[in-house]
Formats: sequence, structure tokens, C-alpha cells
Amino acid sequence: MSLPLRQDWPLLRGAVSWLVFATGVGAGLCYAAWQYRTSAEAGFETGHDQLQAMQARVDDARTQLDQLGELQREYTRLRVRGAIGAEHRLEWVEYLNAGARRWPGLGFQLAARRPVSGGGEQDGLQLFASRMNVHFIARDETDWSDFNAGLRRLPGWPAEGSCRIARSAAEDRAGLAVDCDYEWLSIDRAATGGTE
Repeated sequence: MSLPLRQDWPLLRGAVSWLVFATGVGAGLCYAAWQYRTSAEAGFETGHDQLQAMQARVDDARTQLDQLGELQREYTRLRVRGAIGAEHRLEWVEYLNAGARRWPGLGFQLAARRPVSGGGEQDGLQLFASRMNVHFIARDETDWSDFNAGLRRLPGWPAEGSCRIARSAAEDRAGLAVDCDYEWLSIDRAATGGTE
């Protein structure tokens, strides 16, 4: 049974209309899903980039924190050693005066505190030095080593410049004639330089 074309249309019109409508809705949903996916990918990339930037900042902060910890330990070591702040001249002189009983002929000269040339001011701090010359008669090399070890136990930072050691020319004192130059180094505010 064959129906004429005009008679089929009224029967199919509703179904074809729903098919066209459903196809349009499906295409619209596919387009909306594609736009949502594109937007979500862009958002993900932006979020990922922001996460990486934050991670880099956190890594930088951790590195700076580690460096700060190292600097804090170094500062504490220098502070405990007495190399930061005012000089400890009284302790130095007391040690040398007490050493005069142990080391015959011990004499010393302690110059005024001065800024170290070439060690310019940085962040309001300056490296200072006080030159000290010491001469005495040591019984042997161990005696001279003991003297140096005693200096290193004092507050401050003694940097040995030069030492001249020779057999003592004195007939009454056998041993080694020691003549050494030291620089007592300290770090202090640049404005407070000079002798204190």
C-alpha cells in the first residue's frame, strides 16, 4: 500500500519537527559542552600557571629562609666570639699583662681602632681593625702556640699579620724571640667607628 506523498507529510510532520528540534538542542548542547571544555581548559592552564608561580615563590621563600638561618648561625657565632660590637680591649690587656709573668720580656703596643681600608660600609656596618704588636721570649714553639691559642680564646677576632721568630739573642734568656703583628677585627655600626 502506497500512500501519496501529501498524505505522509501530516503523519511525519510531528515526528520530523521533534527530530529537527532534538537535533538543534543536541547541537546546541554539543556546542555548549565544547565551549565549557575550552573554558575549563583555559581555567585549568591559568590555575596551573598560578600554582607554579606560587610554588616558585614558596621555593624562593624556603631558600631565603635557609640562607637567613645560615646567616643567623654565622651572626651568633661572631657575636659569641665577641667580633660584633665594641672591642674588648680590657680583656686583651688583662691577658697580655697576665702573660708577662709567663713569657719573659712580653711587651705590646695596641693601636687605635680604625676602619679597614677596602672594606667599605655595607648596610650601616663597617669592618674595623686594631693593630697590635707583641714581642716576648718563648721557651719553645709550644710556648708560642700556647700564646696564640690564648689570644683566640679572648673576645674578638685576632688575625695574625706577620710573625718573626728567631733564636733569642739575650744571653740570660734561652729560647725564641717572637715579634708578631695582629689585627683585632670587629664589626660595628659605621657611625661608631674609632676608639671606644
